[in-house]
Amino acid sequence: MNKNPILVDDLPDNINDRHSIVILTDDDVEKAISNGEGKFLVTSNQTTFLRYNANPVSPLSSSLKNLICKNIYTPGNRLIANPFIPSTYELIDRVAENVSLSKLTNFSNLCSLLGAKSVSTVSVQVAIDGHNAEFSFPGSVPQIPAELAVSRKKEKYLKYAELIKIEQRFSSSEADLKKSEEYLYQSGLSNDPLMINIFNIRKNKNNKAESSNFEINTLLEIKKDMDIVFEMKVPTWLSMKYNQEKEINKITQSSVKLEVVF
Repeated sequence: MNKNPILVDDLPDNINDRHSIVILTDDDVEKAISNGEGKFLVTSNQTTFLRYNANPVSPLSSSLKNLICKNIYTPGNRLIANPFIPSTYELIDRVAENVSLSKLTNFSNLCSLLGAKSVSTVSVQVAIDGHNAEFSFPGSVPQIPAELAVSRKKEKYLKYAELIKIEQRFSSSEADLKKSEEYLYQSGLSNDPLMINIFNIRKNKNNKAESSNFEINTLLEIKKDMDIVFEMKVPTWLSMKYNQEKEINKITQSSVKLEVVF
């Protein structure tokens, strides 16, 4: 069979050029088009359709190598770029957790470079399938919101909140503004205006903040891509072919309140 021009064989290492990807075979594309179900193939110019090759030919991009190493280079998979880890994509059923954790880890590293003594989670707010819940962390165990006490989804919310909670302690040191600014842009954090503000607060030599509370939207950078991929109308036969007809719990919002002590 001839190669369908809709599919590409590899990915650029710059994930900004490929916000989300769907892995398909030429047979999948031809069948969808012939059945009149090819509308999802023009969902967005930020979505790339990657051809599945059972034996990919070298040289391969770092992005494709990572898919293979993570064992997620599989037909039918839908993935979104992780803006905080170079050349990395996440499966849609794990993207919220992995991207949130990556962003918070990078934020903690930035705080360390800015001379922080500690970074602690105050609360986690999450919306799953449109239902909101907030978990507070006065200690190591979160307080369960009353509205979730008898909910069947309680464990899903709790698991998410526990996963992205961070608690870091650092040896006291002076802020390294040069390294901090470099890291701010290299880590992907600079796309969030809040991160720029945090750097500028510590940059003020005459009035450096000693303690601050911040609320970080952990999905800010990928919200648009998540909406596109979740709303993609993939044919039912295609989902069933790759055993992906199961319902995915859509985490549509995620924010974390943190206390940073300098």
